[in-house]
Amino acid sequence: PRKRCSFDGRGWQMRDKFYGPTDVQAMTRRAMTLFRLVEDDPRFAWYGRFVALADYNTGGLQTFLDLIRLQGASPSYWLPNAAADEAKTALLNEGYRADRFEYVVTEGDSIERAREVLSAHVIGDDVLVSRLGRDSPDDDLDGFAEVAGSGGVLPPPEAVLRGAARKGGFLLARERASGRAMSCAASIETFHARSSRSDHAFWGMLSTMPAWRGRKIALILGAQAMVLFERDFGVSKFTTGVRAENSGSMALCAKLDMRDGKWCSYYGMNPAQFSNARVTK
Repeated sequence: PRKRCSFDGRGWQMRDKFYGPTDVQAMTRRAMTLFRLVEDDPRFAWYGRFVALADYNTGGLQTFLDLIRLQGASPSYWLPNAAADEAKTALLNEGYRADRFEYVVTEGDSIERAREVLSAHVIGDDVLVSRLGRDSPDDDLDGFAEVAGSGGVLPPPEAVLRGAARKGGFLLARERASGRAMSCAASIETFHARSSRSDHAFWGMLSTMPAWRGRKIALILGAQAMVLFERDFGVSKFTTGVRAENSGSMALCAKLDMRDGKWCSYYGMNPAQFSNARVTK
């Protein structure tokens, strides 16, 4: 069958597939269940992994810690660098792991830069790009998950990949001749419409199989994901998390007018619930 699930009246799938190790799948299941309860509260954000604190300044430290207790892991977004030590200390005092990402956000015109990238670079006739959706074959979703996982990136559950639970633009590139999946990128609705951050969406999940690196495929797919998200949903600003030492990803983000320097995000994790130190790259 082309699809493994059907949709309920609210757009959620009545059954779903989750990805990653068993302990991570359990966490994302808890997060999806929690989000169904809090989706009308602008304090919270979700794009398929964790229910997160949408904004540290307005959500508060205690709510951040409560989200970790409920799910096993959770991040706080829009955490000012000046408050980073406070958040880290609180996480460590609770016995949690504290995993920091620099919060890289649109600081100029990401859509214009993305269009410039697409004008300057062609992906090649040997590559076939498709967008995931409700009618995508299961093989496309599994291909996206395989490529993302190969780069250490945790894909969201099926309801998100198909665009049922969140607005999204998930792109998968395949080698035309063999049909093998080899690169992916995504833009995903993250914040509540009443949130002060609702004009931003998550962008990322860029991953390319080693044999295809060096052709700027991730940059091109990432640019396409931005442009289609702005076209379909009207959001033109984006956020992502990048580790400070990942200079390659920082440089790619800069080409799309996304920069770090003002904000970070901390992920708190209960080590008793996870076999690995990190849930995602």
